[in-house]
Amino acid sequence: MNIRHHLTPQRRLARLGRGVAILVITVLMLTTAAAAAPERSSPVVESAILALATASRLEPAQIAAAEALGVWAGADELRLIVEAASPPTLPAGAVLETQYERHYQVRIPRERLFELAAAPGVTRIRGPYPHWPALISEGLLPAGVSTWQAQGWNGAGVRIAVIDQGFRGWANLVSQGELGNISTFNFRADGQFETTDHGSAVAEIVYDIAPAAQLYLLAFSTDIELANAVTYARSQGVRVIVHSISWFNSGPGDGSGFIGDIVRGATA
Repeated sequence: MNIRHHLTPQRRLARLGRGVAILVITVLMLTTAAAAAPERSSPVVESAILALATASRLEPAQIAAAEALGVWAGADELRLIVEAASPPTLPAGAVLETQYERHYQVRIPRERLFELAAAPGVTRIRGPYPHWPALISEGLLPAGVSTWQAQGWNGAGVRIAVIDQGFRGWANLVSQGELGNISTFNFRADGQFETTDHGSAVAEIVYDIAPAAQLYLLAFSTDIELANAVTYARSQGVRVIVHSISWFNSGPGDGSGFIGDIVRGATA
């Protein structure tokens, strides 16, 4: 036997009211949860960096990619360039390593990236511009250099800066007579001065051609550190800067862009 329960209009309204109340509470809970959840995208952050920041755990291949991009700072931290109208407010754990005009080099835990992106005045967050040492010859160009030197053109009184990623073995080269008249300064935020022998090889060629010149060996790792190295060289009265490095995707390819601005500032 089927027994049907008939609700009065008042009971129907009461049940409907309870359903609406539950629906409202559910919507409020979802809205509150959404508001509490961190923002996982940002129009000011480069897409490649977003991928690194949103991953719950970085696999070895992703860490290798971050190293190739020049943004891996170890210990689950990223080294980024922040473009902002004024010094950005840094979240907990972030460190301002160096700056040049409105470009700020920041080391920051991955999970804090979106807090930094939301800071007032931040217009762009990117990785350091990629660069790579250019190929050079070990030979002392058979182009009549010895003739110039015999006539007194040996670099005396001239200050020359070699700005490179590293100068491994430079002290040994000095003791062996392959380098001389050396001053060094390290602009790398990671403190590494001898990561590669490329800069030492470049400096050897400069020394062979201008043995009486005063040489400045300036190490850098990022484009911001390059700008600071160039500024320092200019402040020291350096007249020639040797920078045997190739840069990629730092501008439209017509000589403009951040790296081009650094070069024009030096040549001016």
